[in-house]
Amino acid sequence: MYWTVAWSDNEIDTYYKDDYRGSYKLLTEPFCGKCASPLHLGASICNWSYAHPTSINRIHAIGYYIPVDSYHRSGASDFLSGHIYFSKYNSFKGEPLGLAIAECIRQKYQELAKSDFIVAVPRFSTEYHDDEVSDEPFNPPDILARWMKSELDIPIIEPLKKTREQRMKDLGLEERQTVVNGLYRCVSSDVIGKSILLVDDVSTSGCTMDECAKMLLNAGAKIVNGFVCGKTDPD
Repeated sequence: MYWTVAWSDNEIDTYYKDDYRGSYKLLTEPFCGKCASPLHLGASICNWSYAHPTSINRIHAIGYYIPVDSYHRSGASDFLSGHIYFSKYNSFKGEPLGLAIAECIRQKYQELAKSDFIVAVPRFSTEYHDDEVSDEPFNPPDILARWMKSELDIPIIEPLKKTREQRMKDLGLEERQTVVNGLYRCVSSDVIGKSILLVDDVSTSGCTMDECAKMLLNAGAKIVNGFVCGKTDPD
């Protein structure tokens, strides 16, 4: 383990070989109790979640993700957003993010530590990026799950398969809800009667995580909660 993290009020401090590297800003209230989108004062759930009942119990997030222009990769708007972006191309950046999710669970969402299994949202084979260091293709949520397991001692299983390539970038909310139909399937009976902690790098509308949760519940899972590194505003 090269990275360590430390809880610090509304931030998680990150260290590489004991050298401070930066802090992840945590979600600040008010935010939606279903999908973690920012809210107006006085509301408990966003309009999107209210209008679209979900299969997933709740999506949690470390903080907000501000998308980085892919043509100016050094222009991350904040430290968390930068790490999330680079973790798509460099698996090494997934380590502090996975550790930070585990720290959030220990500090704020202890009930998730009782989950039976961690499940990473899968990618289709043609959607993998090659690691900048090893040149090996990888799925960023797999790296997150690995480091979460190391801290929380929750087993990882891989019951989900993605059925086709489908990019969500630039799609509107209604389009996202349509294209996820049939996009995932559950191929394992290990989920029957189990509580699942579903992990991904970013959530915008929550449609991907919700479709995965629906497949897991249809296969017999008891409950599915989600955790992502960053939440983007669906608006």
